[in-house]
Amino acid sequence: MEYKIKSYLLILLICVVAHINAAANIGTTVLLYDNSNATDVLTSKLHNIKDPKLEVRSVVLAEIVKQMAGFQSLLNRTLTESGAYSVYDARPIVENWQKTNLTLLDTIYKTKSVIVQNNENINQSKVRNPDTSRTVVSIAESTTSVRKFILLGFLDSIHEKENRTPIQGTNKTALIYNLDISCEYRLIDPNNNRIVAVFNGMGHGGIARILGTRQLPVNYDISNIVSDMYNSLAENVLHVLLVRRAEYIKKRDNAARRSYVKAQ
Repeated sequence: MEYKIKSYLLILLICVVAHINAAANIGTTVLLYDNSNATDVLTSKLHNIKDPKLEVRSVVLAEIVKQMAGFQSLLNRTLTESGAYSVYDARPIVENWQKTNLTLLDTIYKTKSVIVQNNENINQSKVRNPDTSRTVVSIAESTTSVRKFILLGFLDSIHEKENRTPIQGTNKTALIYNLDISCEYRLIDPNNNRIVAVFNGMGHGGIARILGTRQLPVNYDISNIVSDMYNSLAENVLHVLLVRRAEYIKKRDNAARRSYVKAQ
């Protein structure tokens, strides 16, 4: 009987590790501004920008709004090409929340931290082995459950800044222009609407130039800068997700090994 228990736990360890390393299924949606579509909200502010979240000129904001429509596709491509995630369109789910549970998105947005439990994201049907009185995990449950999530991004701020600094010993000036976006992300378990991760996503675009003695106006290629900003945001979101995923895999791998060692 003891041999059977050890064999069972070894199989369990292998199954859990394989399950955790499988590509997670993440649903994405458009960027949100509080409870609403961020594109719609920003469009309404194009001609009257009086919002502490938006420290940008209207011409820059117009390009941001224009390219924001394609950000979900960009994020989907970035996540998929990593090989760590498969993606699906979660917009119908979020739209249903907006119709049937008006406070849910607000609650999700206002949740600033979360304690990820040791048994997060894997269905663990605990059964009692009558011969050993040990609590064990059902292999059928751990290998067939699908890790499915919804990733929500809430716009936090967009700001631009230009710095011109005289270069010492010359008659030239160093120009640096920065455009930055910050979003708050929530990773949701759609089975129970539980938040399993909270993090910030950052994106950056900009230019650096050396100007001559004539201080002529600088024409920025706003389209390219905004594109760089969104690409940077997508890459940053992927990076944070992969870091969290690696931490989770390590934690669960170690926990499974400890369980096996205790049975020796």
